[in-house]
Amino acid sequence: CVTRKRAAVIGTGIMGTGMGKTLLRKSWEITCWNRTPENTEELVNAGAILSTTPAEATSEAEYILSIL
Repeated sequence: CVTRKRAAVIGTGIMGTGMGKTLLRKSWEITCWNRTPENTEELVNAGAILSTTPAEATSEAEYILSIL
């Protein structure tokens, strides 16, 4: 049984989206949040899980990427 690494991406601008997509390609589980929810669309379409608050995004994350 392989356990996927979990990360939260807080801030899904150019850098946050790029880093999140790179981790998704490496089979990480990504949860994301952005102050402007429509800016998460590209990362969510790539497979990330959208959260409604930063606390929700980070609640089960092993790693937190804060790119603001």
